[in-house]
Amino acid sequence: MRTKLLLFSTSLLSLLNVACENVDSVEPKEVSKLSTAISSAAYVTSVDASRSNLLVEERIEPTLSSAFGKQNYTSHAYSETTAMSRTGQKAMRFELRSSDPGVRSEIWRDSETSKERWYSVPVYLPSAYWQTDAVKGGWDIITQLHATDDNSTETGRTPPISLAVIKNQLTLVVWWATRSTSTNATRSGGTTFDLGPLEKDKWLDMVYHIKFSYLSDGIIEVWKNGVKVVNYRGPNCYNDVKLPRLHLGIYKRNWHGVSKRVTYVDDIRVGDGNATYNDVAPRPISNSPSPTPQPDPTPTPDPTPDPETPTTGQKVESFTLINADTDQPIQTLTNGALLDFSNLPTKNLNIRANTNTTDGAVTFKLSGAKTYSRNEGTAPYAVFGDTNGDYKPWVPVVGRYTLNATTSSGTTTSINFSVQN
Repeated sequence: MRTKLLLFSTSLLSLLNVACENVDSVEPKEVSKLSTAISSAAYVTSVDASRSNLLVEERIEPTLSSAFGKQNYTSHAYSETTAMSRTGQKAMRFELRSSDPGVRSEIWRDSETSKERWYSVPVYLPSAYWQTDAVKGGWDIITQLHATDDNSTETGRTPPISLAVIKNQLTLVVWWATRSTSTNATRSGGTTFDLGPLEKDKWLDMVYHIKFSYLSDGIIEVWKNGVKVVNYRGPNCYNDVKLPRLHLGIYKRNWHGVSKRVTYVDDIRVGDGNATYNDVAPRPISNSPSPTPQPDPTPTPDPTPDPETPTTGQKVESFTLINADTDQPIQTLTNGALLDFSNLPTKNLNIRANTNTTDGAVTFKLSGAKTYSRNEGTAPYAVFGDTNGDYKPWVPVVGRYTLNATTSSGTTTSINFSVQN
């Protein structure tokens, strides 16, 4: 498959520019009183005989191991609970409130000692505490590969790789810099990957394969619930002495219409460069029905209701135009959109329907300059089909189109768009 480097100078990337500035930019080593000791890298034996090449297998049994340190600022920020687990008896519970003195509740690992790593990070986001922020500036980071500053000039840089929630969308954000000393203002470039609407009240099994590099030989591959959603080749970090380090939990600086976040994490694995997807991938489980987290003894409600709480049943929330050469998003396809080939990176296109849940099928009917129909039983819901996230190309003829997408629950979402040379 051909892969093209996509550079975006957009407001979406700029939203994370202040992710590590000022009040919470200190390195974990400087807040040792808040952190546990972290053991040096060593291989671990998995509870599953089929797995190998593992540096970490964190099952919270009986408690968080010495593989991770903690960076928390309140008594409610971190706990280990039996009210929720993916496997075993317990999971980690992270809580952050708008009134907290810090902007993060996380665990973290030391900087990586080798450029290639595999990570498995299942997360569970309960809808009761994940109402949609009123504006995009209220983003949240739930997983990040954090840079280690070489000097004081570099303090406050955005993490080079982060999984963020932005206006109810799951987004992978990537930054890089080739110069040896960099700031947010002197980075070389960045890109984002739309991973679809945030799925709540279920375990999201996120798997990452990363080869860290500030040059063109970098790799980022991401799977969500077993489906490959990112296949990127290119720069993905800063030109630092130390490689990035893993942070998990909640990082949130700006609050708009919400006052609390709660996230659960369980069954973490880190593999070396010889690992494979199967070495780190979470065990298959059923997300329906899912265990329900026990409510807090004195829950703090958000001041305003979630304006985007999905209705009962599956529905299409948006459409994304896909570059079928690179399998990466080009833009959100909105009603009335005009697709001008002179402004597109390729004529090989596809369209993905983004749904509030992946439990169900979507039937597409395209009419207009050309007609086409298709039923997609599993995500990603691609109008013209895909093979494990490798989108099949569609070269549209010039003209007007209407796209109808009907879900298993009977909800139909329609948009009109046009194509011109």
